[in-house]
Amino acid sequence: MADWAREPFFSIVLSLIFPPYFVAVVAADPVRGTALWGYGLAAASALLVLVSPFAGAAADSTGSRKPWIVACVAGAVAALASLWWATATPGRLAWVLVSCALAQLAIELSRVFSDSMVLRVAPRERVGDLSGLAVGLGFVASFLYLLGTFAFDSLGGRNVSVLSGAWLLVFILPLLCFCPDFPRVERSWAESRRESLARLRRSLQDLVRVPQVGRFLLARMIYWDGMMGLFSFMAILASSRLAWRASEISVFGLLGLLAGAAGGVTGGALDRRFGSKRTLLLALAVMLLVSVVMLLVLPAPAPRPAGAALLAARGDLVFLALAIVASACLGAILAASRSMMVRLSPADRLGEFFGLYVMVGRASSFAAPLLVALATTASSNQTMGVFGVALTFMLLGLVLLGRVQERQVP
Repeated sequence: MADWAREPFFSIVLSLIFPPYFVAVVAADPVRGTALWGYGLAAASALLVLVSPFAGAAADSTGSRKPWIVACVAGAVAALASLWWATATPGRLAWVLVSCALAQLAIELSRVFSDSMVLRVAPRERVGDLSGLAVGLGFVASFLYLLGTFAFDSLGGRNVSVLSGAWLLVFILPLLCFCPDFPRVERSWAESRRESLARLRRSLQDLVRVPQVGRFLLARMIYWDGMMGLFSFMAILASSRLAWRASEISVFGLLGLLAGAAGGVTGGALDRRFGSKRTLLLALAVMLLVSVVMLLVLPAPAPRPAGAALLAARGDLVFLALAIVASACLGAILAASRSMMVRLSPADRLGEFFGLYVMVGRASSFAAPLLVALATTASSNQTMGVFGVALTFMLLGLVLLGRVQERQVP
């Protein structure tokens, strides 16, 4: 249910609805808006790199995770609520980007704390199933959320983004009310801080002493950057290059979210049967192939005739089908990546290791949107910026993942 609560923010605010709205309305310039959105994502990722390992270590040193989750949710809801005023007048670029960055930071940190609770609700051998189910539920939540915005045509990018905060607040409650938490450790603030720093140093040393964990985190860092470089700008490409309207982007979103849910559940089943690594390799290979084909079939920008039917232009259905397959691969990769991290990590230090999971996963994630922004600015070509970066990162991540040996620790 925590994934159910969080996922509409990532799918709607960061991927489907808000980026095209930001580019077209807030920035009012496709090239400049794409570049600025990339810089904003890069800043949020860099901030997450600095904070997440300390957050995970602090959670382990204090025991209880729920107070940390409450603080993160409160910060995210406040940041998303501020978008209502930030987007009231076009041109408030800095305010909008800062609010989105702070919301992303808070929600990502909440994931560190909730993921570290996974062995409180499931034995290690069922983590793959649980992770796949959670990813599937997250995509279903985004599907229902987007279906609601599609049904109520008046809900534009401004309203959809703000309401994702209310969705998060309501649906995080089952986790807070019913999920078993770790017992709270009574320590002074100074003792907790010292313990957190000691745990962080030990975790960083483990990346050297336990090479499989370090190799996996490096591989995930790179392939995750490539995927986010693609999905963060996919709706922008569809809007700018294919002249998709809000209705067409909504259709893509609905079908893509259903595919992501199916991919997450399927990825969990494949994980249980074949292991996390093989599931990841297969999903990444398909994602890479789909991205290459998507690049080859994307047509040159052309104006959409007035009154044109839904998805009637050349290449619309091909691009839509490819994007749906990519969404299914994303669901499988999300599920198998989390499962593999649990399998490789010590059971009593999941908070630390998931802090590293987020930190290393984001250590270069500012690089992908930053490189997209720089390439787009330099070339005035969105396609070159997005696909050049995404394909390079995914291919390198796939190669590095092949060197990881999947070994389960006690």
